[in-house]
Amino acid sequence: GSGIAVVLLSLLPVGSLLLVAAGLALGTALLVAQSAEPDATLPVERAPKPALSGGLGLLSSDRYLLRVAVLVVTSTLAVLTLDYLFKSTAAARFPKSELGPFFARYYGAANTAALAVQLLVAGRMLRRFGVATALAVLPICLVAGSAGLLLMGGSFAVLLLTKGADGALRHSLHRVSSELLYLPLEPALRDRAKPLVDSVLARSAQAVGAGVLLVLASFGLGTVVVLSGVVIALALVWVVAAASIRRPYLALFRQSLGRGDESARVSLEDLDLAAAETVIEALSSPESARALAAMNLLADAKRSRLIPALILFHDREEVLLRALEVVPDAHRADW
Repeated sequence: GSGIAVVLLSLLPVGSLLLVAAGLALGTALLVAQSAEPDATLPVERAPKPALSGGLGLLSSDRYLLRVAVLVVTSTLAVLTLDYLFKSTAAARFPKSELGPFFARYYGAANTAALAVQLLVAGRMLRRFGVATALAVLPICLVAGSAGLLLMGGSFAVLLLTKGADGALRHSLHRVSSELLYLPLEPALRDRAKPLVDSVLARSAQAVGAGVLLVLASFGLGTVVVLSGVVIALALVWVVAAASIRRPYLALFRQSLGRGDESARVSLEDLDLAAAETVIEALSSPESARALAAMNLLADAKRSRLIPALILFHDREEVLLRALEVVPDAHRADW
């Protein structure tokens, strides 16, 4: 999309991109409308609409969700402030006629970097270092970049690198990590909490943040020094929230294995290293539901070889029967 914009801007004025975008949106809508007809021979299942009941009371009553909410709010405000700083600085630096091609080239590079991170880095980093560490990568980059801005007197090159880190990481590594935070929640609670936090709370934070930026700009305080300080403060809170979420995340994941319900039906590929270790640990649990959930995860991921032969010493019959179903392998001498 950014590449197309670069080409079009060599032929058309910036305002014409609105018409191009509208045409693409309309074409997509027509394509979806033609291909989304349900099969009349199949029964149509209507999923229940997630309820937003509970509101802020839901967050205040659940310390884990409160941590998630703090992380979402601080990250939203930090990247909003950085985005305003980046665009306002670019607008002051470049002639108006050059802004369109500059932003198109920048977003092209940022989106390409995000794709590379998504394909080559995000999964490996999550599995190796865990959700909490992955969540802390972007705010640490923002702290370092904003501190560099202060030390180097608002260098545009440093600002470009800082915003580039945001563009490369926010919609790849950070987004995947944030989605995993909802994984161990009970389905009913997840259906209530996710739209509340990701939609209502995040949009409210954007509105409040935009209002604060408007006030700062109105009083001449929208400077590099002030806004960089704001980004550093928000990003530090973000790092603390990410670091504090690891223990309750793993505790909830252990509980979801113990329930043995649909909340435990996840892909092993979705798990970070600490959660995967929790799965292996659950194999030796005296609770049959937890041991069965762990075996099912490994079996679904075709990793039955990770189930040790010691599982045959489990004292629950349903665990032994399931083990005999999923594990026997001619290449395993320990069985």
